[in-house]
Amino acid sequence: MRAVDGTWWDSSKRLPDPTLVLRRDLDIESPQEPWLVPDSLATPALRKHCGEDPAPALLVHRSSAAGIVLSDLVTLRIELNDSLAAQSPFPKIGRVLTQEDFPAIVAAIREQNRDEFGQDADRPD
Repeated sequence: MRAVDGTWWDSSKRLPDPTLVLRRDLDIESPQEPWLVPDSLATPALRKHCGEDPAPALLVHRSSAAGIVLSDLVTLRIELNDSLAAQSPFPKIGRVLTQEDFPAIVAAIREQNRDEFGQDADRPD
């Protein structure tokens, strides 16, 4: 946490301050690969603890099981209240959301994130 203080987050801020988190990993594709502390920020103590060439633990989300496509069985449906439905990007997407809408929602969040925190706000370094 100390190695990325000031780059990924700001320890001088407290929740619910939205500027506490300075970088956000917005990738939603599988496999999910968590960010590693960039070499430029890694301290000797961190290198000693994690090793010189650490590998991230990948998180794979499955779209099927036993040959059955899960989205054929179930759909996530979220109905937005009037207040939230009026906020960007929902007027373009609609007030009833499913998992099919997630890429468009994440793209809008990525754009808003870059506008607020800079072009590299969704990158680890």
